[in-house]
Amino acid sequence: MKLRQLYPHSPVEIDLEAQLDVVRELYRPIDSHWLRLNFVASIDGVIADSNGISDGLSSRTDRRILGSIRANSDVVLIGAASVRAEGYFLPRDTALAIVTGGGDLSGHRIPTGISKERIIVFCPEESSLKLTETFGEVPFRRQTLPGPRMNLKLIVDRLRDLGYSSIVCEGGSQLAGELLESDLVDEICLTISPTLVGAGPSLLSSLESTHDLKLRQIILDEDSFLYGSWLVSN
Repeated sequence: MKLRQLYPHSPVEIDLEAQLDVVRELYRPIDSHWLRLNFVASIDGVIADSNGISDGLSSRTDRRILGSIRANSDVVLIGAASVRAEGYFLPRDTALAIVTGGGDLSGHRIPTGISKERIIVFCPEESSLKLTETFGEVPFRRQTLPGPRMNLKLIVDRLRDLGYSSIVCEGGSQLAGELLESDLVDEICLTISPTLVGAGPSLLSSLESTHDLKLRQIILDEDSFLYGSWLVSN
C-alpha cells in the first residue's frame, strides 16, 4: 500500500510495507509525556458501523497505522463501554488500561493466560465485585479510586507513576471527551473513512467546550482513507 504524506511538506510517497519504520517515525510523540486520542470515523462523523462497532469503518492500512501509534505508546487507555461494544482484544505489545465506574466489562475477548502486568483496571471500591464477576479469570492489576465518576487527571498521573509516559486513548467518545475537557490531551489522531453512515454514535458527542487545534500532518492512502493528526492547544 502506497501512502502520500500531504502535509506538512510537499507530497512524499511512502511504501507502507517496506517503510513501516518511516510511518512509525511520523507518529513519534513530540514529548516524552504524551496523551493522544485515536479514532476512525466516517466522513459524516460517525464512529461505528451499523453493527455498532468501529471495525466496519476501518481497513488493513488503518490497522497498520493503529499499530504504529501503539508502537509509540506505553499503554492503551479505553473506557468500559468500548470493552462491551467492541469485545476488545489485548494489544499485541502494549499494556492495556481500562476505566470502569460500574465494573461491567462483559463481552471482552481478553485471554486468561497472560501476565497480570499487561492490564490495569481503574475502578471504585464499590464496583470491585461486579468487576470480578464480569472480567472472570483474567489477571490484572487493580487501581482503586474514588467513584463512581473517577478523576481522569488522577488516572493519568497514576499511569505515569507506573511508568506509562506515552498514552493513547482509543475510546470511547465519553472518555475521550472528558480527557479533552480536563486539558489532558496533547494530540488527536483521526482516520477519516471514505464512507457515509448516517445514524450512529458521533465523534466526541459529549464535548462541552471549544478546543483549538493545530494540524500536525495529513496522510492519504490508495483507498481514499485520510489519516490526520492535530495538536491540542491546552
